[in-house]
Amino acid sequence: MRIGNLELMILLLYSSKDNKITGRLRLAKLLFIASREISSPNIEIESSEFIPYKQGPYPLDFNDIIEVAQDNRLLEVEGNQFTLTPEGIKIVEELFLSNEEGRELVNQVKQIVERFKEASDDAILAYVYLKYPGFATKSEIKRLVFLRIREGLQSFIRMARMVGITEEEINQSLENARMRTLQKLYG
Repeated sequence: MRIGNLELMILLLYSSKDNKITGRLRLAKLLFIASREISSPNIEIESSEFIPYKQGPYPLDFNDIIEVAQDNRLLEVEGNQFTLTPEGIKIVEELFLSNEEGRELVNQVKQIVERFKEASDDAILAYVYLKYPGFATKSEIKRLVFLRIREGLQSFIRMARMVGITEEEINQSLENARMRTLQKLYG
């Protein structure tokens, strides 16, 4: 089974409470996380391009897939809220819940949504910045996110446990980022 950002976005909405996600940032980051962390020998995630941007990784086709989903009545956007329509729900049920591979994919997406349902946008950003530091290079808010965390909104360890990162993964990500920086500086 081969899927892209449009299908992932629809599955994220399907897996969310009331088939809704509030916030472009949250939707874009969940889309990024799903594209990187869904793993199955029978599911191929089309390599959509994400670029480092002002608030971390941003899918180049984000606005286009929202527009296509709206044009096909799969998604409604009201303000900053994205809602899957009855047509979108029907598509998910027909394309994904009707076969074992699709059900496996829906299950993995639900696990991602469940893992981040109580997480603040700052916690989601911190997760992305820690686990995928290469996508934080152009972030204008990275320091603010980490400052808020350090100031006691959440400790790194507590926040990491909340989103499923071990201390070892944090240390490894930081070490990998440090090594890449040293390689750039010293060739």
